Amino acid sequence: KHNIPKAIWDFLNLTGPVKQNGQTVTEPISTPWFYASGRPISDAYWSKVKIKGQPTDVLIQAFERRVVTYVPSNPAGFQAEFGNIGAHYRDWRYLSAGKLNSDFPLKGPHVGYGFNVQLYYTDKDRVLQKARDAEFNVVRQQVAWRDIQGRDLLFNWGELDSVVAAAKRNKEKIILSVAKSPKWASPKTEGGMPENPLDLGNFMYMMARHYKGDVYAYEIWNEENLRGESGGPVNVAQYIELLKYGYSGAKYADPRSIVIFGGLTPTSVNNPDVALDDVTYLQQAYAYQGGIMKNYFDVLGSHPGSNANSPDQLYPENPGTGACPPKYADQEGTCWRNKPSFYFRRIEQQYAAMQAAGDGNKQMWLTEFGWSTYNTAPGYEYGQLISPNLQAQYLVRAFEKGKNDYPWMGVMCVWNLNFSTLPNLDPNDEKVPWSVLNPDFSARPAFTALKEMPK
Repeated sequence: KHNIPKAIWDFLNLTGPVKQNGQTVTEPISTPWFYASGRPISDAYWSKVKIKGQPTDVLIQAFERRVVTYVPSNPAGFQAEFGNIGAHYRDWRYLSAGKLNSDFPLKGPHVGYGFNVQLYYTDKDRVLQKARDAEFNVVRQQVAWRDIQGRDLLFNWGELDSVVAAAKRNKEKIILSVAKSPKWASPKTEGGMPENPLDLGNFMYMMARHYKGDVYAYEIWNEENLRGESGGPVNVAQYIELLKYGYSGAKYADPRSIVIFGGLTPTSVNNPDVALDDVTYLQQAYAYQGGIMKNYFDVLGSHPGSNANSPDQLYPENPGTGACPPKYADQEGTCWRNKPSFYFRRIEQQYAAMQAAGDGNKQMWLTEFGWSTYNTAPGYEYGQLISPNLQAQYLVRAFEKGKNDYPWMGVMCVWNLNFSTLPNLDPNDEKVPWSVLNPDFSARPAFTALKEMPK
């Protein structure tokens, strides 16, 4: 439903010598006329454009796949020209390399107080009031992309709208942590990274546009150094490409939102078919394409280890006791003791990697950290060594260290506030013992200690 001026119409319908079956014939260059350009998506308009330093009258019309320009002062035969909009449009919209606002990189408070929450299909105001009671003003909600943009590619914001609205209503800043691709974007995996990173860029643009001004920060993926989260062998380059598009999509729609490099899972494993050591991963990420990733995130997300060790301990200079729960009694002296990834202070080694790459001006946000109490889930038995009172003590001490020992620390989000209260979650689920609330919303010692600690 757009007009096409004669100068551009004649160009789109040019005829000329075309080879067919070895014979040169005179045919239309493009059949049908919109084969190369697509159909018009704007009317034509005149603009003053600087060409060779001189303001020049140019007629411009955008089509689906090309921009056509007509410059009457050009030599005959070069007055009408095609511009391929694919590459320059993509680069302009998605790859602006940290130049989308003058305050790059954006930062948060030193320190910020946050909880990981689950607000879907629950009493949102009750949960958020608990956060307010503790004087915590940031909440982090995990979001599955596949739940919002399904097979038809249409956007169904639905329940997430009510989550974001509840956070705003209760004066809580919300972080949305985005992962889990829909099947159409990653057909060979179950929720792994998309095959085309531009698909996530589009999604982040639409999400940030939809929630502009209402979402504090976006975290691009979750624990991407773990095969179970990446959807295939761990691939650093794949994530950096995803980060580039995710960052740029979000920033193009909402330049004031903060974009977080997805928190890495703490591990010393170096097998891409399982996981990649988080410090090694970070070092490789900074090395990719000369450190290009520095342009595509505001703050580094981190998920430090804890296991059964205190916030002040770190292997090898000040290791934990190596105490074991009954299941591992024969390993007494080595349980969760002999690797730095078992400790909260692992974040110091991650920050050292940032500094070494010349990126030490950025903050680190702990988008998940905590200590599990009694836990029977396989792999989480270390919680059996942490009493509710010790959980409280360690969490408070972690905030003290963040505030006093780490000037680069930003928001710290406790894992977790309310998973224990969810009626659809098995009480034996590994996430329940990390909660600082009881199933009836009463305070565990950790909640009380966090509420009462100086802020």
